[in-house]
Order: sequence, then C-alpha cells, then structure tokens
Amino acid sequence: MALSDDERRVLEEMERQLRAASNDVVDIGTRRRINATAVTIGVLIIVAGIGVLLGGIIYRVPFVGVLGFVAMVAGVLIATSRKGSNGTAAPRQSRPTSGGSPRKSTLEDRWERRMGGDL
Repeated sequence: MALSDDERRVLEEMERQLRAASNDVVDIGTRRRINATAVTIGVLIIVAGIGVLLGGIIYRVPFVGVLGFVAMVAGVLIATSRKGSNGTAAPRQSRPTSGGSPRKSTLEDRWERRMGGDL
C-alpha cells in the first residue's frame, strides 16, 4: 500500500522529531563515579571482618563474631559510599518543582514540556 504525499511528509516529520528527541530521553548527566581507593579499603575491611567473624565462631566468643559482622557492614558502607575527590560526600542537587508534587524527575519535566509544545 503506497503512502500519499501528505502521509509521507507527516511520517518524515515524525521521524525528524523522534531523532531530535532521542538525545533528550536518555540523560546520563549524573553518573556515579567509582572511587577505587574506597572500594579497595572496603573490600579489605570486609575480608578482615570475615576473618574476625570466623575467629569468633571457632573460639566460641560471640562478641568477637559480632565485631566481625560489624566490620563487614562497615566495609560494605565504605566501598559503596559516594565520596568526592576532596573526601566530602557529593551534595545532591535539588531542583525547584512546579505544581503540587514534591519532586519530579527530569523525564517527567521533559515529557510535560514536550506535550505542552515547548520542545
């Protein structure tokens, strides 16, 4: 079934808009950077915590086992923490919201702008 000139023009316009908007949908602006030093220290603390936990089990000292478990949890927290290069936690960016919702995602904002004809 052949398309009319008007349908073909509308289809081409839709394709152009889709290609132009494809960069707008995928936003990788705030990537999480891996801090190799924190991961290494965290893994070492986890391994040491496992050793202390096993030592507490072998020698039947529950307090030592609990300390080993606490060390493992601390190692996981250190390995997965978000730290900047200067050692401070990365601040979260809060955007002013419009309307009554407390917080909107960027995708929702873009969708509303697109439906409103702003894009």
